[in-house]
Amino acid sequence: MQDRETYARFRVSPADPSMLRCEDVERSLARLTGASNGTLKMERFAESYQGRPIYLATIGSGPRRVLLWSQMHGDEPTHTAVLVDLMSYLTTRSSDREAAEILAGCTLYAIPMLCPDGAAAGTRYNAQHIDVNRDALRLETPEGQALHRAVETLRPEFGFNLHNQNARTAVGIPPKPVAVALMAPPLDAESTETMQTRATKQLAVCIAEAVRPHAPGMIARYEAEYMPWSFGERVQAMGVVTVLVEAGGWPGPDPSPIVEVHFNGLLAALAAIANDSYRDIDPGIYDRLPPANELKLYDTAIVGGQVLDADCRGAARADLGINHSHGQRLAPSQRPDGKIIEIGDLGTSTGKVVIDASGCMILPGQIAYLNDWLPGKPLDSKRLDTLLASGVTTVVGRVDPTRRDALEMLVTPLELPINWGFVAVGEMNPTLSGSCALAELVDDAWREYKRLGLGANRGKIRREYFADLVLHDAGAGDELPGAVRRVVVAGETVWADGKRTGTNAGTFLRCGGENRLC
Repeated sequence: MQDRETYARFRVSPADPSMLRCEDVERSLARLTGASNGTLKMERFAESYQGRPIYLATIGSGPRRVLLWSQMHGDEPTHTAVLVDLMSYLTTRSSDREAAEILAGCTLYAIPMLCPDGAAAGTRYNAQHIDVNRDALRLETPEGQALHRAVETLRPEFGFNLHNQNARTAVGIPPKPVAVALMAPPLDAESTETMQTRATKQLAVCIAEAVRPHAPGMIARYEAEYMPWSFGERVQAMGVVTVLVEAGGWPGPDPSPIVEVHFNGLLAALAAIANDSYRDIDPGIYDRLPPANELKLYDTAIVGGQVLDADCRGAARADLGINHSHGQRLAPSQRPDGKIIEIGDLGTSTGKVVIDASGCMILPGQIAYLNDWLPGKPLDSKRLDTLLASGVTTVVGRVDPTRRDALEMLVTPLELPINWGFVAVGEMNPTLSGSCALAELVDDAWREYKRLGLGANRGKIRREYFADLVLHDAGAGDELPGAVRRVVVAGETVWADGKRTGTNAGTFLRCGGENRLC
């Protein structure tokens, strides 16, 4: 098992695997091939529908042939990162006991990024809009044809079908994100047991046992109906011991460790193939792996607080489930756009990120008007801190609509923890005060959101509204707001424990209310 410090020495994949494109794979493999003294070979094995290269990397000299392929769905990049890191490990640390054993016992054939067109477009499908993993029988896609040809010509004994599943998938009670899901694809609709499916389960257990200490309670058995038109079942039917591996979600805002977890799981399985130790494993451990829960995790869950919204008679205890549009995948580089999906008792559901709001009043974020803030003028850091400490999630400056230079500066991108916009000179309202009663505070804020034309999806705690929220300490009572404990913008915490978190989740707002936000 490679610890984080050791892993960092040979890791070549980015912290965010979703940034990988076919040219990145080519560059990494070419550099490793050049430095490998001939141990790593790289070839342009096929082309995608749009003519992008599909590469095959070969390493090792052992008798056990293993085929590994990743990203046959373009938006599932975790194992592409794992495979390029695996090639780096085997070339740069070939004298390590585990690496040497794998290289001597196996010949590895790796196809990282089988669907480069989908990766470039950030979509599941290839450029024909076909799911490559549903093309195992008809072979209408060049990507499916490439994989089929690899199986036929390379004649692997073992195969690893590497994917990402919905990162909100949960397992166990209390639920945790499924970091690793494993499946032994069936040979038929009856799931007939053979020596081949037994070996598949044994290899799946190798992975599960290797990652368990690093992903406790986050391993599940992947369940799906028998689909002979999918490549897992098809390759299994071609006589290859095939394991489906799904990377799922990860607790906390930084998902980068999941690459290391899957790398170590795959390394353990390859070592077990190289020395045949997988044959001694009880396949029943696979059957006893828990299936995933039916309920999905929210990207963020705010639990235990009292929610007070405009037009409501009073505060109500309610949990909030918040999701981002990109939350089904691990994509930390995506712009935060969290919306409220559920309000009420979340029961046994939870979130990948959980915010304990016990002792808090949860209010919609406030709007602040700044008469002296103009386009192109930075917001002072101390002033931002003051705004956040008072529960502001949107700031509005002023612009002279007769000045073209000022209007052109509106498009200048800003990195701010709060939302921002500008209104015409002479149409400013005073900054809202936090000294009034809570009910008055939320009602006044709602009137301003409506006046600015933002009331369709901001300014209230409602389903499908952006999660721009303020958590006040309820210690001062229900009538007056207590100190701001946390500020959430677009579902991301931007202020907590009296300081900024470093997250810039704000966005430039446009609207068409009484005051036109430019």
